[in-house]
Amino acid sequence: MAMLCELKEFRSRINEKLCSDQTIVDLINDKPNSSIPDRDLMYKQIFPYAYTPDAVKDTGTFICHRIYVPEVMNKTFKNMTIAFYVFVHQDNIRTSKGLRYDLIAERIEDLFNGSFDLGVGRMKLYGFNDISPAPKFHGVSLEYTVTDLNRPTINGNSGTGAKV
Repeated sequence: MAMLCELKEFRSRINEKLCSDQTIVDLINDKPNSSIPDRDLMYKQIFPYAYTPDAVKDTGTFICHRIYVPEVMNKTFKNMTIAFYVFVHQDNIRTSKGLRYDLIAERIEDLFNGSFDLGVGRMKLYGFNDISPAPKFHGVSLEYTVTDLNRPTINGNSGTGAKV
């Protein structure tokens, strides 16, 4: 799969969006009007990979995201899947406005569904499920699909790049 180097940039953009959203940061920190962007959340509660909390020590709220390419359609385009996993320790799930993971998922939906921020098309939600990634942690997963450019050539050499 060509152009995988861009995944680093996409992960960075997603992290920045999540850490800069007032609602998400407030829900993760469990306090209103948290300072944003809160980059301290990166690699502590927001991860660009599948993180499993320690069921004994961790009691917080977590957002993980990962990007994968399930299909290279041709030399020009590939389909990408961006998956978000939002999960919360069972002692912190309830808020006065609803379930914490649902509120975060709604905000992720607002930020990313229909967005042109990643890829060349609109991001489109195509999956939503309940998850329990570790004992005492529960939440939801959201999966989006988006088309992106696949590199038809590398440095002008048509013999390299994606094979059809």
